[in-house]
Amino acid sequence: DWPLETRHIFLKFADLHKTMGQRISALVDRAITPNLPDRERSCYFADRLLTGWIEFLCCPSGSGCCIRSFDPDDPVGGNEQMRLTRRVSYSRYVPRFVIESRDLPPPAVLGYLELQETHMRAKEGEFCKLDLWQVTCFKLKWADRDQKIITRAVDDDLKFHVAVTTQAKVRFRDDENGYSTADLDSERWRQTVSTNLPEFSVSLAHKYGYFGRDDMVSLRIAHRSRPRCLAFKQAFGGSFFEEETQPYLGVQLSQEGEDQPANLEMQAKVQKLEDWEVVTEHQFTLHHVAELAIALVWGAENFFPQQCVHETPFIQAMRLSSEQIGSARSKELPPDWNPDMVKLQAGEHAHWIKMWSFDQPDDS
Repeated sequence: DWPLETRHIFLKFADLHKTMGQRISALVDRAITPNLPDRERSCYFADRLLTGWIEFLCCPSGSGCCIRSFDPDDPVGGNEQMRLTRRVSYSRYVPRFVIESRDLPPPAVLGYLELQETHMRAKEGEFCKLDLWQVTCFKLKWADRDQKIITRAVDDDLKFHVAVTTQAKVRFRDDENGYSTADLDSERWRQTVSTNLPEFSVSLAHKYGYFGRDDMVSLRIAHRSRPRCLAFKQAFGGSFFEEETQPYLGVQLSQEGEDQPANLEMQAKVQKLEDWEVVTEHQFTLHHVAELAIALVWGAENFFPQQCVHETPFIQAMRLSSEQIGSARSKELPPDWNPDMVKLQAGEHAHWIKMWSFDQPDDS
């Protein structure tokens, strides 16, 4: 066994090696990170800068997204606080993503996102899609403060489900040759986000009151009727729903009325361990992670653009009359369905999932 003093010296050098490695990795990442297309704050956030709110910009990357503390003076958008990346899943049909903190000693896993089910239906003039996600959020604690090792507080996990429903309707009219064609000017889209956590309520604001596919850009989350989170999608040079276009996602989170950070017993302080200064910053509570996860699930095109590819044949089928090639009838898609039947496909989750009714007036 090594003497205690020798052991302390070894741990100090090991920690220095790890810290330098993390800093070099961060510098390399920053060097290869592309600059923002636009540094104007209004491009990425739906609301004005609010006192007591923190702002994060989710920047798309090849393997997920980087979540940065927004700074308009920084060409890349600010310091990277978290990263969302894809991870190996128990099934090829269940994509799994992990949210990791970048300002804490690894492994600092804040949560997981799993796309457990996707149900799509299309018929002449109507489209419906239901995505069911499972979200798991973690509290973190010190496993060994001297060696700066953190771990999950297993008993305090928060696990819940989020459903994102996307629906569309379009009218048909006869053209000058007597053929039935879709009137694309009449096409209307709606999204509904719901969760099985009763204390959270989620609503969407459609841009300019118009219900086009690319106008579903603003999300609001309330916790016990108090506004807690605002999210906004911004795409550059294309539609939100093209695989090659990954939109940016701006997220504003309220800190008003929050207790001291609960994700870590350590707060934003400088602690001295012998001759070392260890900065341990973490400003997220468990509810912050849950609100961010709901926003990410809604804006999944930001980190998972591949799912848009599977929608295209169903949307085309909605826009084609039954006599045309590529229609729902030619693809032998079931014609006898309605949104409530799609909701029932989610089984035990059906009772809390919300669907939009196009029989409601547009301004409701």
